[in-house]
Amino acid sequence: SAAQQLQTKVWDQRLIATFNGTTGVPFVEGNLSVPQKTALGSDPGNKVKYLRGEAVSGYRYRSQKLGDIVNSAPVFLDDVIYAGGNDGMLHAFDADTGVEIFAYVPNLVFGNLNLLTDPGYTHRFYVDLTPTVKKGTGIFGGTTVAGTLLVGGLRKGGKGYFGLNVTNPKSVTTENELANRVRWEF
Repeated sequence: SAAQQLQTKVWDQRLIATFNGTTGVPFVEGNLSVPQKTALGSDPGNKVKYLRGEAVSGYRYRSQKLGDIVNSAPVFLDDVIYAGGNDGMLHAFDADTGVEIFAYVPNLVFGNLNLLTDPGYTHRFYVDLTPTVKKGTGIFGGTTVAGTLLVGGLRKGGKGYFGLNVTNPKSVTTENELANRVRWEF
């Protein structure tokens, strides 16, 4: 189970990126834009730790780190399963082991991320659109490139889409590399 596999991952060893409004960045407090930190409210550093999977005193108890996957049907390509979760993230899981390869927190959900830490939290939707993953050739930065693009969105979680380069997804080994794969949000 991906949820069981994620329980064993240490929060600061997960590969998670976001979009700061300009570019992709690792999902750590020091990389967040001022509007993102403001949206998280007080104590953004501990809120980021919590969202990454750390148990933080005073925040909502959760029985597992993986949020519910509702409406976002899993998509399988190149031995990877992609699915959006109501933990505010799109997840990429190794299809053979269930281990999370990486996760992406769209800037589009920052307005509601702080609610996930609230002990009185009631369910909300976040990244619940089924992603689309396609292989092909396109022009990026004036150069023709071949690769795989994932387009995801929020469905009931809000309005907007994001694009990630998921070419050879199992080769991602650092958050900086993952951040460089963020293509856009609108």
